[in-house]
Formats: sequence, structure tokens, C-alpha cells
Amino acid sequence: MNKTTLISAVRSYMNRPTLTDDEISLWIATVEGELNTLLRDHPRNLVRASYTQLAGLQNMPIPPDMLQLVRLASGTTVWDQYPATAVDQAAADGNAFIERGNCLELYPTPTADTLFTMDYHAAIHPLVDIYDENWLSTYFPDVYLYGALKEGAVWIKDDARLQLWAQEFARRVDALAAQGWNQNVGAVPAMRP
Repeated sequence: MNKTTLISAVRSYMNRPTLTDDEISLWIATVEGELNTLLRDHPRNLVRASYTQLAGLQNMPIPPDMLQLVRLASGTTVWDQYPATAVDQAAADGNAFIERGNCLELYPTPTADTLFTMDYHAAIHPLVDIYDENWLSTYFPDVYLYGALKEGAVWIKDDARLQLWAQEFARRVDALAAQGWNQNVGAVPAMRP
């Protein structure tokens, strides 16, 4: 389901043809923020990216969609994260980094161009343009729909529908989170004794 279809569905479900695209887009963006929290650990949001850090540069940019870094490595060396107040300890221990804003400070600074791999939890690609889609809107459009309806009920102060749609949204997010989709874990058939 793309953004245009989602907006149309929200208008139809709410039976409010005068709702503007901007109002409904605000609700969709709010739902995306909530889904980034609720589904952060979902396997579809785990990304591996590679980046070549040039020699002599201490600060490595982080991807703009990164919510949480899981692992940083160069070759077989895994780098450890330190708190921002532990600069001296990070420098002494080596193979360490400190996350600051939109970059990672590397200790030691690479003396040669170095290929790093980052595993991180990525934000769900937002539905910005009218034809935008993402894995969630494609495979689980109901999650988006009930989330937007919930936010719409808050907007128009429809307390009766708010409770219904909030429960349905929560139920569908819980079912999706519990699904374990794409974890490459096979279920073993139950054996009778």
C-alpha cells in the first residue's frame, strides 16, 4: 500500500472526506515514529553497511537512518563502544569508539584507509512522497492503517473509536513483533514420545 492509498483508506474508514492530505500525513509520520520504537529490533530493520574510513580521519559519519548501533568491525576486529566521558580510557584501550551526534570518534585514528562494517537497527523508510512504500506498508498495511486511524481519532477527539483503533493497532503490532519473520530459525516438528 502506498501513501496515496493509505490516505484514501483513512478518509474512508473515518468517513471524513474533508480531511486533508497534510493532516493524514502528520498522523502517518507520528505512527512511523511509534513503529520505529516498537519494531526497532525486528529483523527487517537490521542493516549491515560498509564504509571506508580514510587514513587520518578520526570521525566516521553514521548512516542517517541509524537508530541504534549493534556492532562495528574492521576485518575481524570488533570495536567497543565507550561513553562520551571515557575518552582517555577509549584511547588507552584502542579499537574503541564514542558515539557523538551523527558520527563515531575512533580510537585510535586509522593510519591507513580502513573498511568498516556496521550492523545497526535502521528506521523504517518514511512514506513521504505520494507513491512511497516500504516493507511495512507492503506486507503489513493494516499496521499502518490502524495506527493512522488511532492518531486520527486523537485528532478529531473521537474517544470511542480511539480505544477500538488503539487496541487493534497494538494487537497487530504485537502479532508482527512476535512473528519472528526472516530470522532463519526453523521450527522443529513436535515429536511424540
